Amino acid sequence: MAYVEVEGGYCGVAVVPRSVNPSYCSIGVHPTPRLLARAASQSLACSILAIALVNALTSSWIHYTPWSVRPVLASSYLERINSGDHVLLVGFMEKLAERLRSMNVLVSVLESSDDAKRLAERKGFKVLSGIESNATYDHVLASGTSIYDPERLRRLLSLAPPSGVRAIIGPTASFHPELARRLGANFLGGALIPRSLCEKVKTMVSLGYPVTIVKRYMVKWGTWIR
Repeated sequence: MAYVEVEGGYCGVAVVPRSVNPSYCSIGVHPTPRLLARAASQSLACSILAIALVNALTSSWIHYTPWSVRPVLASSYLERINSGDHVLLVGFMEKLAERLRSMNVLVSVLESSDDAKRLAERKGFKVLSGIESNATYDHVLASGTSIYDPERLRRLLSLAPPSGVRAIIGPTASFHPELARRLGANFLGGALIPRSLCEKVKTMVSLGYPVTIVKRYMVKWGTWIR
């Protein structure tokens, strides 16, 4: 994971794909937000750090506008998904996929990681090799790491109708709802790291703890986007 802390003690994280080498982002030890934003186009590694920065700044925004997002809404998008619906899962999220299957929902998985593809197949989910030109889905649920390719994410979210759920969810999706709206999402589900736990999370990230462990110290939130 990537970790960024900003003035005021707010922090944010972003999941780093295994194929990314963080050393490819040369920004110094204590870069300013402006420098990091400018460096975002240098490489995927810099983009990931930039997303972690946006997530940290969003934590500050939530602190001062607590009504903007609510923990109670973290998984409310599931209430709009019905038995028999067809869901495109962009990025294999195992627990979510299992829950959808328990709701008698047809799940198709679009995943770039070979390991995740094999896991999804072992679990009995349909793994797509690509998207057909005329494909449509009732709902599209994308993992936060999908933001690393925003144009692709915008195209995939558009495969669901306006009446369907077009969600971006996960720890990496802890950015401002306006960014999600511009990508065509109507629901954003992120997670907040309490300031009192930032130092602990920073240590865990530096030691290479997996996201499944780090998530235990984050508070999920969600918001519908209009």
